[in-house]
Amino acid sequence: MPLQVSLDHIDKVFDETWALKQVSSQFNMSERITIVGHNGAGKSTILSIVATIMNPTRGSVSFSNQEGVVSDRIEIRRRMSFLSHAAMMYPDLTALENLQFFAGLYDVKGVDYQAQLEKVGMRHAENILFRACSRGMQQRLSFVRALLAKPQLLLLDEPFSGLDHKGIQRLKSILIDDYEGGWLLVTHDMSQGYELADRFWIFKRGRLAQDLKKSDVSFKQYVSLCETNLPDEVLL
Repeated sequence: MPLQVSLDHIDKVFDETWALKQVSSQFNMSERITIVGHNGAGKSTILSIVATIMNPTRGSVSFSNQEGVVSDRIEIRRRMSFLSHAAMMYPDLTALENLQFFAGLYDVKGVDYQAQLEKVGMRHAENILFRACSRGMQQRLSFVRALLAKPQLLLLDEPFSGLDHKGIQRLKSILIDDYEGGWLLVTHDMSQGYELADRFWIFKRGRLAQDLKKSDVSFKQYVSLCETNLPDEVLL
């Protein structure tokens, strides 16, 4: 069963800079949530806190199931996969060797590597070193890595960055048609954000300004709310 995640009055301060202020919400790992906001709004920071790779300055993030609170971080992390700006792949391993390494790390058996590479248009590149791959190829391979262990929750920080139109459509098709879990998706593309979610978090200056269900807002209303929550200096 997917875990329930609770964010309770989370603050995050870097030196004297507030990245998050009093962020509270709850969601199930099966939900598909788009996170939008201006640069520096706290989007990537909240992903890192949910991933348990960053601690809040104040407040807490907790995970629970029907039996109560789950406190084992290893168990929690097994249920999630993070695709960030950093590729998190080994540059001197080939595309195939990287996938084989991470499958072993995640203790995933019986992977059809060629089929996984084919899904993202990388079958021809299995023997190319990761550092020799283009930015778009690296992103597609990182996407396969993130899905290897079939996580309950994907943490996606601008997952379509560096991809051409065909590459974007490939990854979107996998998310919509093949992947059965939930995600937190950070994006600046309002159209993609609306299409790929059933819930929206709109951040402004580190605060969760709006927490909306897709069933309650049209695309036009969603765009208007996103623009309303831009700081004045961004609108100038």
